[in-house]
Amino acid sequence: DVEYTAEALDALYAAADGYPYFVQAYGKVTWDAAVGSPIRVEDVRAAAPEAEATVAAARVVYLEGYLWDPPAAKDAFRKAVTIAHDAGNAAALTLSDAFCVGRYREEFLGLIRDGSIDILFANIGELQSLYETDDAEAAIRAAMVHAGLI
Repeated sequence: DVEYTAEALDALYAAADGYPYFVQAYGKVTWDAAVGSPIRVEDVRAAAPEAEATVAAARVVYLEGYLWDPPAAKDAFRKAVTIAHDAGNAAALTLSDAFCVGRYREEFLGLIRDGSIDILFANIGELQSLYETDDAEAAIRAAMVHAGLI
């Protein structure tokens, strides 16, 4: 049995910005790198470069729009995009549903327009909600202006 100190768990969660995929990536490499039990904060810090390398190795980092809600998730999204782009890889976003788009329209548009998102996954209803139009073709044209691949 392996145990984690409370400080190690706090450091792992902070390093992962609370994003589930990062928690898994940091947890795995920390587990692999630790020399014994309990796993300590030093083990988490030592494993951080490998955890970030795991994210950087992905040719496409896939972000789920419905996970955008918590502030920590937003930070994790931005961190994942930065890691992916620094490694020369792409970031993809799925809009998830029109309800999500309605709540976060301006934030999603900001990510798309500032070049954070290279690939956008959306159905017609989500695109129409994003660009606030009933015209499906107009929504597609608007998305094509900003996203590299839709």
